[in-house]
Amino acid sequence: MIHVVVGPPASGKSTYVDEHAAENEVKVDFDRIAQAFGSGIPHGSVEPFRTVAFAARSAAIRRILDENIDAWIIHSRPSVEQVEAYERADAEFILVDPGIDQCLEQAADDDRPEGTEQAIRDWYDDPPNLPTGKTSTRNTRRTA
Repeated sequence: MIHVVVGPPASGKSTYVDEHAAENEVKVDFDRIAQAFGSGIPHGSVEPFRTVAFAARSAAIRRILDENIDAWIIHSRPSVEQVEAYERADAEFILVDPGIDQCLEQAADDDRPEGTEQAIRDWYDDPPNLPTGKTSTRNTRRTA
């Protein structure tokens, strides 16, 4: 099964995938892809890592969709076209949404890069349109 994990920055998408994906399932996580290419920044990579990581992520997603590979894809804000492609593959959507206040708090706790707070606010101002009936919502509040 293909699982598409959607949510604002600092919502806990990577943590959710780490806790729920089986060892034999592919995990597509932009931040980790950028780090695999040498980015020393855990979140919000810079050029040229950003461009290379996006290309690798896009290629991985195409292959997963074409071959129906069991995978967990972190996709913070999929476009309408991307949602339609995931739907054609009969993917499950998981919305990770602990709320804006929790995301802002987690971003501060994680020392996320400049611009993360605005990206969180932008996500909540215009969240992606996910299909009803194929989307489950998870609250990912961190515990101390």
